[in-house]
Amino acid sequence: MSDDDLALAVKAYLERHPHASRNELIKKLCTSNARLKKLHKAGVIEKLPAAMNASIAGTLNRRKNNLMAGWYINKPASWHGTSA
Repeated sequence: MSDDDLALAVKAYLERHPHASRNELIKKLCTSNARLKKLHKAGVIEKLPAAMNASIAGTLNRRKNNLMAGWYINKPASWHGTSA
């Protein structure tokens, strides 16, 4: 894939998925982070998602896909009683 084709593919993917991570772009478009950075620095790609560490990316992915819904306890258990 040429640089211009990759730039168009990145733009199209970000239009369809506005909250995509940089790692998603790398996997979906079969490219590398170094190539994306090079094209962004050259001005071929205007906008790239922010670089995130794995922990932050995982948290955002869980929130975006509503994973772990109902996992956390949001109210006191029945045996705690009410404290007044």
